[in-house]
Amino acid sequence: MMKILKERQDKFVYYILGLNIATIGFTVSKSYNEKMDLEIIWLGFAMIFWMISILFAILWLNLQFEIMQKNMYVVDLIDGHYDKKSINIKERNSTLSRLKFDLTDGDPRKANFRFKTSIYTFFGGIVFFITWRIIEMI
Repeated sequence: MMKILKERQDKFVYYILGLNIATIGFTVSKSYNEKMDLEIIWLGFAMIFWMISILFAILWLNLQFEIMQKNMYVVDLIDGHYDKKSINIKERNSTLSRLKFDLTDGDPRKANFRFKTSIYTFFGGIVFFITWRIIEMI
């Protein structure tokens, strides 16, 4: 079940990432010949929000790779697949406890924050874009 959830989360983040890039491209093409006035500030806020969303989506994906790497390292330490000459038992145990703490406490919080920030800023950008369009129509 966790594997299915992880795959769907990945797809969703890639989808949001693609939508952000598409919305920025669409906005640039729609506003290419616009005059610089106060109304365009709303569009600027939308673009900033979408760029922040892209940043946090990429940071989330990067964190997923870091988590996979830590998981593989923990498995290697538990199974004994490490250089026993350079790492003694005490270092192994402290590294294991630190990595387990990161994987169970620190990394999930970071991932949750990055995931939610990416989604919220994407929708925030949409709100600013719609506001700009409404002001343009008035």
